Amino acid sequence: MPLSLSVKLGDRILVGNQKIEIVEIEPTVRVRVRAPSGKIITITDLSDVELMPKVKLGLGKYQSGSAAKLVFLVPNDVPILREDLLTGGHVPPSMRGDDGL
Repeated sequence: MPLSLSVKLGDRILVGNQKIEIVEIEPTVRVRVRAPSGKIITITDLSDVELMPKVKLGLGKYQSGSAAKLVFLVPNDVPILREDLLTGGHVPPSMRGDDGL
């Protein structure tokens, strides 16, 4: 099921038990993210990119200024959370990766 999130430079998003970081935004053109592997991936509005198994990422419409809209195509059982919204730095055990986040 698709999920659309507005993101800005430096945002970190938890996808399942993995973390991605927004490293560059060119509104309406492209967004570059640091994948869990550390690799920088470029996302454009031309096609979806497989970020990890069962997780695809696309660029949404209606971007403005320094923000971009990312579209996550994921199964319903894969949680997606903004890292900065987790209260008190608490990461649920089910979302902890090997790096301990």
